[in-house]
Amino acid sequence: MLSAVYEHLLPDEWKVVRPRLWSALTPGGMIFINRTPYRYFPMEIHSTGLWFVNYLPDRFAHAVVRCFAGRNKAINESGDWNVHLRGGLRGGTEREIVQNFTNGKEKCARIVQPRSNGVRDRADFWLSSTNPNRHRRVKQWTSWRFRLSDRLWGTVPSLWIEVVIQKEC
Repeated sequence: MLSAVYEHLLPDEWKVVRPRLWSALTPGGMIFINRTPYRYFPMEIHSTGLWFVNYLPDRFAHAVVRCFAGRNKAINESGDWNVHLRGGLRGGTEREIVQNFTNGKEKCARIVQPRSNGVRDRADFWLSSTNPNRHRRVKQWTSWRFRLSDRLWGTVPSLWIEVVIQKEC
C-alpha cells in the first residue's frame, strides 16, 4: 500500500523502489495506491494551488511555480526542480503508474474494479462516497463521464488517484 507516497518519490528513487515492490508481488498479488494527486486535474492542489501548471513542460512549470505559488514557500521558491518534485508536484495517472510498475509490460497488470454492495466500478465507488441527496443529477452525470473516461483511456479524472493494481504474470 502506498498512501500519499507515489508523488513524493524522485525519478531516480523510483528506478530502485518500483522493481523491488513489483517483484515482491506474486501473480494475483495487489498494490493499492491512494491519495496521489491526479496529474492532469486542472488545478494542482497538492503543493502549489496553481491552475494548469501540470500541463506545462518541466522547465516552464518550475519558473511558474517559483514566481506564483502562494503556498509551501519553502518548497516552491527553491531553485532545485527535485525539491518541487519531492514536495508532490506532478502526481501521476493510473496508466503511468501501471507502466512504471510493469516496466512497460502492461499486460502483466490490471486495474481492479471495486465490486460490492451495488458498486460496479470506480465511477460507482466515487458516486457511493458522496451525499446521495445533494446534486444527484450532476453527480450521476459526472460518474457517467468517469466511467467513459475509464473505459476509453484507463483513467478516472478526479482530484486523487485511488487505484488497486493486480499483478497477473
